Amino acid sequence: MFIQGIEGVNYDDPVAVAAMIPSNWWLEHKSCKYILSVLVHKDNKDIVTNPTKQPPGPTRKKVREQSKKLIAEERAVDRLNRRVEVQEDNGSVKTIKLGDVEIDAKRAQVDGMQSVIEKNTIGSIERKITIMQKMEQIYVGRFGREWYEKQLLNLVNQLPGMLASGGESYGGVADETTSPKSGSTGAFSDVT
Repeated sequence: MFIQGIEGVNYDDPVAVAAMIPSNWWLEHKSCKYILSVLVHKDNKDIVTNPTKQPPGPTRKKVREQSKKLIAEERAVDRLNRRVEVQEDNGSVKTIKLGDVEIDAKRAQVDGMQSVIEKNTIGSIERKITIMQKMEQIYVGRFGREWYEKQLLNLVNQLPGMLASGGESYGGVADETTSPKSGSTGAFSDVT
């Protein structure tokens, strides 16, 4: 702010200069229109006097990614905690969390996958037994009846529910594969 040269004022005396300034100058003068915001925000850490010396902050892209991630996490938690009404078999309506429904659905999916794996295992063992039965004469002639029956018993014992606890079969024969007399190991190591 410039004070017009007034005669008789000592400009080296700050008190004399201050006496010449009207008391409400900072409200009316156009050069002071931002003074109030500066006074209000003088302790704000975001306003700095030397911005070029400040370290760079995160880029807009990173800020947006972080914001998107936080919002997605919050929405996922809120969605899992949302309550839904489920009608039971007897007609009553009960309210449960959506997260509980999803957990039950995932459990059912895992159970379904396990049953498919078990079905595939059973199918593979049945195919091996069928092949052994078709080639019974060759195996019995080469390795003997006892070896052939042990191999069949071993395959049958691999079926789910066929073995008692401790690895013993219900027939009293342990779950083991005996090698044929010629020294090769296992009848179906390469048959699937």
